[in-house]
Amino acid sequence: KQDTEMQESVEDPVVLNIYQLEAPEPDANAEQQQSSVGRGVASFFSRILPRAGLGAYHTSLDVNGYCYTFGVGGIGKSTITNKSTHVPPNGTFQESITLGSLSDDIVSSGGSGGNGTISSRINECIKRLRESTFTPTSYHLLNRNCNHFTETLALALMTNYRNLVSEKSEATMSIDAYPRYINRLARSGTAVMNHGDVCDVRKEAKTAAGLDGKLSWDFTDIDTNTGAGRTSSSKFMSKKNEEAKKTQKKELTEKQKKLLANLGKK
Repeated sequence: KQDTEMQESVEDPVVLNIYQLEAPEPDANAEQQQSSVGRGVASFFSRILPRAGLGAYHTSLDVNGYCYTFGVGGIGKSTITNKSTHVPPNGTFQESITLGSLSDDIVSSGGSGGNGTISSRINECIKRLRESTFTPTSYHLLNRNCNHFTETLALALMTNYRNLVSEKSEATMSIDAYPRYINRLARSGTAVMNHGDVCDVRKEAKTAAGLDGKLSWDFTDIDTNTGAGRTSSSKFMSKKNEEAKKTQKKELTEKQKKLLANLGKK
């Protein structure tokens, strides 16, 4: 009830749905067909880790009337009323958390999505992720799972673009409301195994927002007092403006040269 009230009070909310994953019931036939390595991995995840306090979780993200998640087969989308469609059979609903609001770059028409609607800008983010790192074949239990996806998408949708490209904030950029325990199992696994292409949430959030190669000074009209959070507008500088600035700088330099030349004659 408390979170429902919070969703109603937050404009353009981004909501994280959390499901606890129980160890699947053992299948005698499947167990016989598994390799010894496969049985060892299954035992590790279903028996040893829960005792160590490393639970397994599935997450999805509610935003702008739709629910997004990631699994084997790629990114899934459904209406919020039908979001149980993508929940694993062994998943039990735990809670929904309002992470915050969409950034002004998504809500307004000033972001990389051009002058389209909020839906079109969100769809562009999803498309970039689907075509780059969260592809139909890239799912991995430890390196790239549903929790990596929801955190990446939330970061891309909730953070203003100047902060996403800022070198100063890159090392510490995160969503405070996103629970750290959710993907602890995967982080622990990759720390031990150190194998494969592990999701870089911050870097891939930039890709989702279409900001690869962009720098903080590529933006105008930024709230310089705060330097963080939502901004009034975060528009890309147009090539026309850049060319005008370069021309202005050239003219100023020529004037300075003439002035110096006149002073030299005197």
